Amino acid sequence: MHETKKGYNETVSSSSSTLVQIKKLQIQYTVRTGLFRKTPLYAVNDVTLNIPQGETTALVGESGSGKTTLGKATLRLLDPVAGTLLFDGKDITKTSQSKLKPFRRRAQEIFQDPYASINPSMTIFQSIEEPLLIHDVGDSSERRRLVYEALNDVRLTPPDLIGSSYPHSLSGGQRQRVSIARSIVLRPDYIVADEAISMVDASSRMEIINLLKNLQHIHGITFLYITHDIATAQHFADKIAVMYMGKIVELGTPKQIVQNPLHPYTQGLIAAIPEPDPNNRFHERPVVTGDPPDPLSLPNGCLFNPRCLKKLGPTCEMAIPILEVTENNHAVACHLYPNASPNDPNHIT
Repeated sequence: MHETKKGYNETVSSSSSTLVQIKKLQIQYTVRTGLFRKTPLYAVNDVTLNIPQGETTALVGESGSGKTTLGKATLRLLDPVAGTLLFDGKDITKTSQSKLKPFRRRAQEIFQDPYASINPSMTIFQSIEEPLLIHDVGDSSERRRLVYEALNDVRLTPPDLIGSSYPHSLSGGQRQRVSIARSIVLRPDYIVADEAISMVDASSRMEIINLLKNLQHIHGITFLYITHDIATAQHFADKIAVMYMGKIVELGTPKQIVQNPLHPYTQGLIAAIPEPDPNNRFHERPVVTGDPPDPLSLPNGCLFNPRCLKKLGPTCEMAIPILEVTENNHAVACHLYPNASPNDPNHIT
């Protein structure tokens, strides 16, 4: 039997500085567990998060933690079963797909795989122009101007030569820049960058991150940056949310998360970051042990307790921790911090 610890008021007040507001959101998949039986699986469970305008919020965690599902939900590519999603102060939780076209123009995605996300039979110009055609933007000369502008923004020049090329003639890093150009050609307010550098070679990753930062500076774009790489999140994000099994377990600034991780799960993720020091090979690193639990058979209490080396016995095995703010203005969902405040962790700075 679960005991739920009393927590903060999860109603997030509307703010002009907040572009995306997620309130107690739940996303459910249905999994067939028998010939005639289907079981609900909560990929995102009771998540509340503010994404400030013009800033980058990073979601980090292992594969299967719910990061991509949450990102797709903010784009209304998945329908919540509970909770509320607000975009620029407007509730779009249950808005029909037919009425979401204005929102679609303001919200875009950069996909993980630059090879699968670009049609190989279309020229680069046609791929980037396609969103403009879908949204009836301008005439042919205006669209050409916007496509060339987007190519210049992502430093693919000369734009006329690149635009007439086909994807097979470009490198992986160049293809990802094409994906970025396509995502910004409509001048959106919000972009979900889902593992946008994971399939780019290591030498190009920081170039892509710096490019995104520059585009944010020029166009005021709000990013939700989904990654398993805390090192790049530290460089790009203004705020980092750590996810585990569909819940946010820690929230803070990059400096707080990287230099002073509070949750044992975050501590394990930080410890797993490789360091260019050959002496480290002689030391055992305190990485996260074991495997995530079966999402169809979650443990009681704290979901991390079967893997946690610091658990407090029955407390962690029975009571569900909630996200609360510690005295240093850093939010964590862990029973190791009983003096945390029930203040809204989304207001941390």
